[in-house]
Amino acid sequence: GGSRGEASSSGPARLNREITQCRDARGLLGLVKQHGESFDYIHVSSTWVALLRIRSVGKEDEGEIIQLLQVLTRDRVAKMGAQAVANILHSMATLNASGRMGVDDEL
Repeated sequence: GGSRGEASSSGPARLNREITQCRDARGLLGLVKQHGESFDYIHVSSTWVALLRIRSVGKEDEGEIIQLLQVLTRDRVAKMGAQAVANILHSMATLNASGRMGVDDEL
């Protein structure tokens, strides 16, 4: 990493790094509960992708994360670029196809 990576060690970049490095649903849920209100569309997208990547998930934690993410997604969708939308839709479709979530009619 160069100096640019070091300069981004706080704030939004640090939070995104915490999301992408999360290894379990409980940790991911904690981040969403603690920082969700300050999530931007990149954080929302990264959290969907992280949830998809986490294989050993507790049903209760996963359900709560999905509910919170659906609300955050609806709130942030107007500012999302094509890549964020594609990442979220891919994650949602894969989670739905695997039976890990149902589709939110409002989303």
